[in-house]
Amino acid sequence: MTPGNHTISVLQCSSASGRSGYGFIPRDAGFDPDTQERLVAYREHLRLLNRSERTILTHISRLCTFFSFTRSQGITACCKITRSTILAYREHLLTGITHRHPRHGASVHNQYLAVVISFFRYLAFRDITACNPTTGIRYARESKPLPKPPLSRPAMRAILGQPVIDTILGLRDRAILEVLYSCGLRKSELIALTTDALNLEEGWVSVWAGKGNKDRVVPIGRMARLFVKQYLTLARPRLAVTAPSIRNLFLSSKGCPFSKNALLLIIQKYAARAGLGAQQITPHSFRHAFATHLIQNGASLRHVQEMLGHSKISSTQIYIHLTIKDIKRTHQRTHPLG
Repeated sequence: MTPGNHTISVLQCSSASGRSGYGFIPRDAGFDPDTQERLVAYREHLRLLNRSERTILTHISRLCTFFSFTRSQGITACCKITRSTILAYREHLLTGITHRHPRHGASVHNQYLAVVISFFRYLAFRDITACNPTTGIRYARESKPLPKPPLSRPAMRAILGQPVIDTILGLRDRAILEVLYSCGLRKSELIALTTDALNLEEGWVSVWAGKGNKDRVVPIGRMARLFVKQYLTLARPRLAVTAPSIRNLFLSSKGCPFSKNALLLIIQKYAARAGLGAQQITPHSFRHAFATHLIQNGASLRHVQEMLGHSKISSTQIYIHLTIKDIKRTHQRTHPLG
């Protein structure tokens, strides 16, 4: 997503390693050499912080969007950017993004602005610039409505029971649904899951390079193990005929790894069959249900944080809101004056 009309094509590095030259910073962007060099230095700084290549690409892409805007304002040198330039860009973001995405305007605006602020903080910390033009720049106020109610346990059972497991694709789909609910994986993590990441005998799954490029180990439940074993024995060998070297656990009907859109369509198909609002249910709905149901059954927030792969406990605390009815019932049942 790129705000406004100031768009620059961000190119992948043509070198084998992707770590030499300008990388995915376009040479024909119209930036002066000094700005180009600073973008390259910032890219390497992000790599030293162990940011994933996807995150780095996003940062550089959004910085290119910013510098495309400054160029449209007649500013081609990084050193000539002032506080008024940043304020003008902030207004540009608010106008462009809010118009296109009124529900997410403030949050998306802040994501673009945060990259610019981070970049100039880096330059100031390294004494590359004499002053930081983003000092004191405030983010847009974001509304924080409570999250949507998670899928109930009866709703989850209804969805899980929809695939016809005496077919190859039905058995595969049941295994996918079971793993999503049992392990609370993100959709990208499920798609990237490989056959050697499973230890079905001991009951755990290794998630390599999850969000933030972090690894973790997640338990996998009895039902999920049962269906994954059946899938590995009866279905996956037949799906992998055309590409036996692919290590991804779940394969499409053509023997290829799943796309995110294909996974979404599978979820929505079975949600519709279960009589639920298919358009509102996504792979992430399974992750929400996973966390909420664990907390409802007494799991500690710290354990849920580890299983979800959240770096901050505050990210996990959202599920406390989702279980507020259970908390109120517990209070009424256990408090002397409840």
